[in-house]
Amino acid sequence: RVVELLREVGIPEPAYRARNYAFQLSGGMAQRVLIAAALGGNPDVLIADEPTTALDVTIQLQILKLIDRERRERGLAVLLITHDLSVVAALADRVAVMYAGRIVEQGATAHILRGPRHPYTQVLVESSLLRERSAGRSDPWRESAEDAATTRGARRLRESRSSPGAGAGSPRSKRTRTAAPRGAGRSPRMTGESHDRREAPGTG
Repeated sequence: RVVELLREVGIPEPAYRARNYAFQLSGGMAQRVLIAAALGGNPDVLIADEPTTALDVTIQLQILKLIDRERRERGLAVLLITHDLSVVAALADRVAVMYAGRIVEQGATAHILRGPRHPYTQVLVESSLLRERSAGRSDPWRESAEDAATTRGARRLRESRSSPGAGAGSPRSKRTRTAAPRGAGRSPRMTGESHDRREAPGTG
């Protein structure tokens, strides 16, 4: 069974690798082993927490394609946890953006990435290269995601995270120019035009 699972996730020489220790595996192979272990119980839901962290771009794409293939072939639901919008664009049908432990915006992935409304979501999109690499493509968000580039504007995002905490009220009330006085006293509630998209007011 172990050898079958290793073969399914693309491990070369699975019978040999099944006898290896962790330090004998590359980062990409170790990630595939973890996916195989998760699939061993025939789950209905696969939780992938930062599945491409510490992997080079080529291996990242291989892992994402593997997860997507298993999702389709097994009929799985995948809960993807990541800070990388290129990964979100490549895999997710819907996205929920969290900031300071709260969901601040959620909806269909394409809608969120094309028109982010909350300031934090806007910074995330601006700090990636998805917009720049989407020009002239038939499915810009999915295709540009394969470039796996999330570098532009990173300093701005780091600065927003390192600012002093807001304390009570909106977590953004002391970290953004769009904050309104009322944000210092209470947290914003999720609102939206329909069930398909909701966001917390960026004004705090």
